[in-house]
Amino acid sequence: NIDQPASTLWYHSHVHRLTGPQVYAGLAGLMIIEDPDAAISGLPNSYGVDDIPLIVQDRAFDDDAQLVYVSRGPTLMHGLRGGQILVNGVIRPKAGVPQGVVRFRILNASNARIYTFAFEDGRSFHQIGTDGGLLARPATMNSLVLAPAERAEVLVDFSDGKSARLLSGQDFNDPMASGNMMGGMMSRMMGADFGGPTTIDEDGRFEIMSFEVNQAKAAKVQAIPVNIASAPSEPDWGEPVRERSFSMEMSMGGMMGSQNSMSINGKPMDMSRIDSQIKLNETELWKVSSNNMAHPFHIHGTSFQIVSQNRQKVAFDQTGLKDVFLVQGEAEFLVRFRKKADSTTPFMYHCHILEHEDAGMMGQFTVS
Repeated sequence: NIDQPASTLWYHSHVHRLTGPQVYAGLAGLMIIEDPDAAISGLPNSYGVDDIPLIVQDRAFDDDAQLVYVSRGPTLMHGLRGGQILVNGVIRPKAGVPQGVVRFRILNASNARIYTFAFEDGRSFHQIGTDGGLLARPATMNSLVLAPAERAEVLVDFSDGKSARLLSGQDFNDPMASGNMMGGMMSRMMGADFGGPTTIDEDGRFEIMSFEVNQAKAAKVQAIPVNIASAPSEPDWGEPVRERSFSMEMSMGGMMGSQNSMSINGKPMDMSRIDSQIKLNETELWKVSSNNMAHPFHIHGTSFQIVSQNRQKVAFDQTGLKDVFLVQGEAEFLVRFRKKADSTTPFMYHCHILEHEDAGMMGQFTVS
């Protein structure tokens, strides 16, 4: 029985210490939840025509076009990044779209890379959904940042009939992004493309994919809606009854290949330990902090509301329900659980840079 709003979700392998290599090798997929009882949205909804999933990943290949995965030294400390960008399993594809409004469901399924998506011609687009479902109204923007595991639904207007190329800026969370000296050295040592993607301008942007208008495809929607009728009501969880703090921490042991070089609140992941015990249907305020670099924090078993980032309110497009959020400094979430989890099958919270998760930046909790 699926009990949640319409949303764009995903699933992947979660074997402790093997999540990174298994997801990298392909054990992941997209899942779309639809709500037959929701009001008619007026949004594009013809799958593969004007409602298109975009699963974005970066990968490294050797000279024989085989995937190469390495988790040690810099790739363990900062997460693995590859030099080739794939969308739906294809390197820099080209898609035909109708001459009208098209809905893209974008998933960052990369192990570590953060993307800043934008169109080469500078056209604006409109975010209509976050991890946990639709927003009450579209949010107009020219760029979109997605950390690993984050999803966003956006509307793009192709009514002008022009082709477009989707780009990304450099990963601001990658200390090797500018110049890629270390990536180039790793590529030479491993015989694979661990350097950054090929850039197309002086700003270091690189291609994700391109789009061409196909007149044979019917465009059912010709205008961006003002409001989204099928969006769920904003939850009113009341005042939090308690606060919890979580600090995502790194040590230099990762450079030496230590399996427990990452931690939360000073404790590396231990499958025999329950880190928190949470009460069912009680609202809590979680204060989550990161050190050394930004970390995407993911909570299993619920969606949450972002209260603030570094004591500042977040933009409207971040006010929808989330299950992953890129913490840069300190963030505050309102969290409430409606599903139980016992000590034999606990929920988890963790950094969604998969190499960090595998190295111990994860904890377990029960809900009762």
